[in-house]
Amino acid sequence: LAGRSAVPRMALAEERLESGKAAAISAVCGSLLMAPAALLATDSFSPQWEFSHDALALQLFLFGVVYRYAVRQDESVMLKQGAVGAFVVTRSLAAIQVSTECTAMPLRCGPPLGYLDFSMIAQGAGWAAESALAFGGAALALEFAFNKGWLQRLPADGLPSE
Repeated sequence: LAGRSAVPRMALAEERLESGKAAAISAVCGSLLMAPAALLATDSFSPQWEFSHDALALQLFLFGVVYRYAVRQDESVMLKQGAVGAFVVTRSLAAIQVSTECTAMPLRCGPPLGYLDFSMIAQGAGWAAESALAFGGAALALEFAFNKGWLQRLPADGLPSE
C-alpha cells in the first residue's frame, strides 16, 4: 500500500473540524506567547496597538489552518520554518510606516539603504521579532498538539472528496 497514509482517512467534515482546532490552537497559543512582548511596546493600549494585535489574532487563526495544510505529514524542518517565515515577513513588511522624509517614484528614504531608513529598519525588526514569537510559538503549539494526538495532521494525499 505504497503512498498511503498511516493515519486512517477522515471524512471531509472531520478534516474541517481538525482545521478549526488548528486555527483555535494557533490563535490562542500565539497570542499568549507574544502578549508579554506586546505589553512592553511603547504604544501599549493605544487604538493602533489594539487593532494591530486584534489583526494578529486573526492572522494566527489563519496561520493554524495554513500550517496544517502546508506541513501535512512532512517532517521537513525547512517546510515548517518556511511557513512560519512567510507569515512573519508579510506581517512585518505590511506594518512598517514609511518615514515622512521619504520621496516616491522611486521610493527614497535616506541612509543607510536608500529604500529603507533607520526608522523603517527598526520598525521592521520590532515587528519581525514580535511576529516570529507569535507565529513560531503557534507552530510549536501545533506540533505539540500533533505529537500528543490532540490534533491530526492532514494526510499527505490531501482532503477527501465528499
